[in-house]
Amino acid sequence: VRVNAPNAFPYVKVIELESTAPGFMIALEEMATVSGRVFDKVTSAGVEGVRVFSENGEETISTADGSYRLSELRAGSLQIRRGATGSYAHPIEGEDKRIQVETGDTVEGIDFPLSEGITVFGQVVDENNQPMPNIDFRFGIINSPLQLSIVSDDEGKIVVPNMPKRYKAWYDLHQRSREQ
Repeated sequence: VRVNAPNAFPYVKVIELESTAPGFMIALEEMATVSGRVFDKVTSAGVEGVRVFSENGEETISTADGSYRLSELRAGSLQIRRGATGSYAHPIEGEDKRIQVETGDTVEGIDFPLSEGITVFGQVVDENNQPMPNIDFRFGIINSPLQLSIVSDDEGKIVVPNMPKRYKAWYDLHQRSREQ
């Protein structure tokens, strides 16, 4: 079998394979490709190991220089997102990239600059300055539907890493049992 699609290789996906006598037919769909970099906003250094994904299920991990490439993307409107990693802040709303791709497109420069996150420390105490364990804390990231939940430990302490510098916090003073 010989396939001649010089402008599409290597991003061609076989979408139909039909057997006929005496030969067969192959229908090809040329796929779109999106690429960019994940990098530190201050130093511009690439950030390795960040999951980059599209809403249609394609995903990849950024390389040592922060570059990534998503291929086998169907034409249409796509939302490209990144995951959390290392000491960098959790993704916030507005970081997602909404792009339109056509069959065979190669879209470059869809970058994700990352900001260092902060670690939130705290301790819950009662009016007698005694630790309050098992208090449910929720942290909301400003301008994002993302919420994180954490329960204070036996000493009433909480530690929440990788928070953006702008967040809101609230708690439920009803103690709950922690599942181990």
